[in-house]
Amino acid sequence: QVYLDGSRADDDDSAFEEVPGGGAAPLTPFDLKQLCHMCSWQFASLAELCRDMAGPGKPTPRIDFIDCMGSLISVLSTLLSKLIGLGYYELFRAQAINANALMQERMDLGLHVDLLQMNESDKLETYQLRWVTEIFAAMHRLLQVHPSLATGLYLASLKD
Repeated sequence: QVYLDGSRADDDDSAFEEVPGGGAAPLTPFDLKQLCHMCSWQFASLAELCRDMAGPGKPTPRIDFIDCMGSLISVLSTLLSKLIGLGYYELFRAQAINANALMQERMDLGLHVDLLQMNESDKLETYQLRWVTEIFAAMHRLLQVHPSLATGLYLASLKD
């Protein structure tokens, strides 16, 4: 079972089963997909923000803002590393590939395809690791442009 703190009780897919008798409720597959989507979206948005702040003529951002952003990036990195390490990221990516292939097959056969049926979190773009490399590159660029931003929290987020 996968709990909110990211701990896992075992090594199989029992996180997808109901817990009899109550207790600490595990995250559902929908919850885990939404967390994957949130991490990807946040990394893409934060990378864009870093690129904007590193743009020509932009003033140096406030240190307290950079520290807060660094903390957020650290939390997202930790969460995403748990989702990847526990195999959920790849599982959902494979499911999205299969769903896309099935939808394409139905369209090729001229069958009705409900495009709204595919949930936003099932889109393949969510499960690309380029978001991680883009935020990493954008953060390094921001640090090159504004060296005074090398605070402990910002550097820690780069290491996460």
